[in-house]
Amino acid sequence: MLSGLSIFLPTYNEEGNIRKSVENALSNAKKIASEYEVIVVLAKNSADNTENIVKGLMKKNKRIRLVYQEADQRGYGVALRLGIANSRYNYIFYTDADNQYNMKEIPKLLPYLKDYDIVYGRRMKRRDVIGRIILARVYNFILRLLFRTGVRDIDSAFKLYKKKIFEKIKLRYKTGIVDAEIIIKAQRNNFKVKEIEVHHYYRKSGKAMYELFNVGMIRPKVILDLMRDIIRLWIELR
Repeated sequence: MLSGLSIFLPTYNEEGNIRKSVENALSNAKKIASEYEVIVVLAKNSADNTENIVKGLMKKNKRIRLVYQEADQRGYGVALRLGIANSRYNYIFYTDADNQYNMKEIPKLLPYLKDYDIVYGRRMKRRDVIGRIILARVYNFILRLLFRTGVRDIDSAFKLYKKKIFEKIKLRYKTGIVDAEIIIKAQRNNFKVKEIEVHHYYRKSGKAMYELFNVGMIRPKVILDLMRDIIRLWIELR
């Protein structure tokens, strides 16, 4: 049983998913932590009913908190940094609000916390469109080559952190490179990382904010920004 657990959910236009995601986070946190909270990190440029759904849930449960990502502070990395900065407890778990992971698998990560500082779920079989799968494989290969991480699924959104690692590392980036930045900088500071296989599911509602269509076509600017930050991170750490 963990003494305290913060779960945060980066969220953008997820009205079809957010209720289930928050309720799953609450029910599973209750089983594994004495104290817990669920934080929804909501992009302010969301245009659907996500905000109202979350506020309705907050009225019923005070353990739910809403943190806003300002419209001029875009980027998946910004959402992750906000979630981490607003987490109150010694253990921090995050997953996306799209329900592509099953939070019932969080207990799989817990036995490794005695020896590891970051435990994350590697997708046994990624349930995404082929375009995203190919891009992810190239991305992971580049990071393993440049940073010697030994990590096979660095962009998996199913990670459990010990909060103490963020006392040692400073996060700088706004793009999705932050996922990798955390692991790479943690390893450079002698923190240990463990990967555990988890299931992955097809998205049933909505679409990723950085996709042009539901066929895995990523916006060119997103790819260019990510490439820029890979180079910046490599230069920084050298």
